[in-house]
Amino acid sequence: MQASPCEEKKSSLIQSSIEVGIQNIFDLQNPGISLVEKHHRCGDCGERTDCRSELIMHGRTHTGENLSQCPQCGKSFIKHATLEIHNRSQMTEKTYECLDCEKSYSSNSSLLINQRTHTGEKLYFCPNCGKSFTRNSHLVIHQRTHTGERPYECPDCGKS
Repeated sequence: MQASPCEEKKSSLIQSSIEVGIQNIFDLQNPGISLVEKHHRCGDCGERTDCRSELIMHGRTHTGENLSQCPQCGKSFIKHATLEIHNRSQMTEKTYECLDCEKSYSSNSSLLINQRTHTGEKLYFCPNCGKSFTRNSHLVIHQRTHTGERPYECPDCGKS
């Protein structure tokens, strides 16, 4: 039996998240959906945007046209402003180093978030079932399993 387009997208998302080691519940339940209905679709990769100008900028990722490139690391950006933000992060001294994985951060709060991945510390608890999470945003998404809230709809099949 042939899988539906939604099932194929979900399967693809699951596979990608396993490879990266990150599971985002929202993306699994709502692949490629945002609060804004997206009408413009990229002919190369199928990505949707909510306005034509964003689609044009997205298209540059495929053509390489007018991309701004970081002289230090070679990474390319669609918007010059994004390159400037990247450059500031490159220039910021990263004085907070994790002793477990040797990653460096420019702020102590970022280091503390990283350290939770090593210690398994979970500060956010569900009042309904007691399940714990490392980030508040993950708790908010989880709480929808108790309320039944499904605020996003698939643009292909209409399911929420």
